[in-house]
This record gives sequence, structure tokens and C-alpha cells, in this order.
Amino acid sequence: MTYAEKLKDPRWQKKRLKIYERDDWTCQKCGSTIKTLSVHHLKYDGSEPWETKDEDLITLCENCHPKPEEASFWENDEKQWEKLDLDARRIGKSMRV
Repeated sequence: MTYAEKLKDPRWQKKRLKIYERDDWTCQKCGSTIKTLSVHHLKYDGSEPWETKDEDLITLCENCHPKPEEASFWENDEKQWEKLDLDARRIGKSMRV
């Protein structure tokens, strides 16, 4: 199954909705509620997308979501929160379950 096919899998769609709901359908970087949203993986651990821990997923709008050509952003590192420049209040809000 290709990665694009995995993103259509009902298990990923369920997980995706859970993250949107957790984040109040709001971009966790700029606060937009009207731009197209997506769920960004802060880390890729080689598991299936739907097996990613909730704390490693975040809602971002189309403008704030990193582009594939921004290769350094897509590396598995622990600094993605800093790269996203999220403030502590928003991170705390986003991480509630």
C-alpha cells in the first residue's frame, strides 16, 4: 500500500478526525479556523500513520504546514515544536486529550 493510499485508510481518517477535534479544528501555529487544515506528523517512526502517538501529531493550516521541499523540516528530530514556533499556551492546549 502506498503512503497516499494509507492516508485514505479509515484508520488514518479516524485518527485524523481525533486530532482535529483535540485541536479544536484550529491551526496550532497561526490560529486559523478558515484555511484548509491538515494533520502534520512531528515524528515518523516507521509505523503506519494511524499508529502514530497523538502527541506526535498536530493540526496545521495549508500555509503553516511544511512543504516537501523543506527537507530539513521533515527530518525526525525533537525540535519541530521550536521550528513551528508554537507558544507554550497553545502547545498545552493542543496536547489535551
